Amino acid sequence: MCAKWNSDYDVGLLITGLETLRVTDTAGQAAFSGYESEDYMSVLQSAVRFSARLPETERRRIVRTAVFAALRSGTLTSKRVIAEISKQEKGFLGLQLKRFVLATSLSISYFNSIGSRQTHNARITFSLSLPKAFDRSSLLKRALRQGITELPRDYTQVRISLRGRSEFEAADLALDAFDLIRGTWNLALNHTLIGRISSGRLHSRLEPVNQLLPGPIHTLHEPNGKPATDTFWYEPSVLPGPFKAIDIQSKWKRIQRLEGGIRKKLASSSYRADIEDGIRAYTRALDATDFNAAFLNLWRLLERLTHSLSDPYKVARKRALFLMNGRDRDFHDQVLKHLTDYRNRAVHAGEETDEIETLVFQLKFYVERLLFFHIYNNFPGMREAAGFLDLPTVTGDLRKKIKMMEKAIRFHKA
Repeated sequence: MCAKWNSDYDVGLLITGLETLRVTDTAGQAAFSGYESEDYMSVLQSAVRFSARLPETERRRIVRTAVFAALRSGTLTSKRVIAEISKQEKGFLGLQLKRFVLATSLSISYFNSIGSRQTHNARITFSLSLPKAFDRSSLLKRALRQGITELPRDYTQVRISLRGRSEFEAADLALDAFDLIRGTWNLALNHTLIGRISSGRLHSRLEPVNQLLPGPIHTLHEPNGKPATDTFWYEPSVLPGPFKAIDIQSKWKRIQRLEGGIRKKLASSSYRADIEDGIRAYTRALDATDFNAAFLNLWRLLERLTHSLSDPYKVARKRALFLMNGRDRDFHDQVLKHLTDYRNRAVHAGEETDEIETLVFQLKFYVERLLFFHIYNNFPGMREAAGFLDLPTVTGDLRKKIKMMEKAIRFHKA
């Protein structure tokens, strides 16, 4: 396997545009003139289909390194550039895995029975405080100088241990593991919340739907606690504070029951990665204090969970409605139409509403139902699950469809 061009992009146009910017620098090396080349580089990153799932930072580095290598070897061509990208990708994937530990925090008060978690290749450890060897002082001082003015005092501390080829891959994988666990726990808490009415007007900052929020700062360490890089990662959605830890001990058994059921189902799922990505997207969307952003991110997730690749507004609505049974089905049809109309106005006309909190909770309901549908029903893949959601909902129509299928089987056996 190697990297390929994304056929949705006019790669020839991009490569030709970069070639026209070729100059020779003071050292006699081929280079690009002006800042326009950065626009081309940015678009090229999306024009590449990498053979493996790589962090954005590594994708960006690989594309830049490959373009300059191709530039200095002759005239830029799409064939030469993609060959260099594949070479760089292969080189990165061939790097030796190293052990890293990401240190972060979670907005809950620590209690002993929280234990630790293993997810894929990551070990997640929760504690009252970080071990003394984890000296983050220099990184936190830098964070404070860059405008992060407050850090949580009573959050549970979290260490995520795993292997990665680079610091950026390790951080990316660790945060994915953290958000999968956090997302599962938030799903357990959120799916019983029908709605909420907050004080304030349209542009006021609203409390996130999620109760379990990430700490504002993440730092990467070697296994002995020494900083692995002078880079730190931060969560703009939870900044600025205040940072308030919540007590979830009274709800812990319920959270554990749902988590255990989900982990068991995911272990045997044929499209586990897609569902896990959905859980992460769900919790990241509901971290937001900007509820218009939360709504649009939830809508994108609704489209992914309904596999609405064509005519997404009508298809997503129809497939989401399939999960609604009984006398309330007609009402849910109206709610989904209402949400679809608002999504279109928000995207195409930039419309905002004072009712955005209600809309987010309405949309959250359907996204949660779809997540549970995928978790507890093991289809071969997302496409097959979408085919199930396209089936009729009336028993008589289903029986007619069965008869037609049986007739088709007999026809082709003849």
